[in-house]
Amino acid sequence: MPRSNAAKQWIPDAFGQAMIDLTAQLIVVSERSAEHLRSLHFPDVEQLWACIQADFQNNPAIYPSVMANINDVEGRKHFRKKWEAICFPQQPPCSPEQHIAIVLAAQAGLQSLSMQDLDNHPFEGEISYRAGLQAFIELGNQEAYNAAVQFDHNMCDKPIDLLHETIHCQDGPSGHITEYTVVDCGTSVVSGDYFVLQDVQGGEEACFS
Repeated sequence: MPRSNAAKQWIPDAFGQAMIDLTAQLIVVSERSAEHLRSLHFPDVEQLWACIQADFQNNPAIYPSVMANINDVEGRKHFRKKWEAICFPQQPPCSPEQHIAIVLAAQAGLQSLSMQDLDNHPFEGEISYRAGLQAFIELGNQEAYNAAVQFDHNMCDKPIDLLHETIHCQDGPSGHITEYTVVDCGTSVVSGDYFVLQDVQGGEEACFS
């Protein structure tokens, strides 16, 4: 789904910017550890990964494997401390085990931010988008950055701002005007830009491209 004009023009408050920065940091540490693991002998890494992943699942008191309830403020703080300690150690990681733990903990951190800290945030998608660009810059991945920007450019001027709007269409032969609601829209390889319109009176849907 393309970014809305409201998302593009959004100026983050302190919380929003903090979420962008933290999300970007988690992406960066995860990708750096994943890159290191990709340079190692795959069968060895695969075996270690299975063991450490099992440790994560079996030891939620130590590892960030089970999120606290969204209303459990203290539990959420404790959960965050666990993934922060693994993702941002005082000393750089030096073993495959540490790199695997960082990837797993970063996934837990990103999931908790998305499902809890940003729950019902109107610009959650925009926060993820900006965090991704920020991470690409820090990682020096110009190709990925350019691809993300180009994708957004290709999606601009799409009909997203008409979503849920009411429009009126006139039938050519009869001249009858029917009232529709735009219930979906997007872009496909075959059809290009398309709208799914629902007849306000009859409830029938029709797709136009």
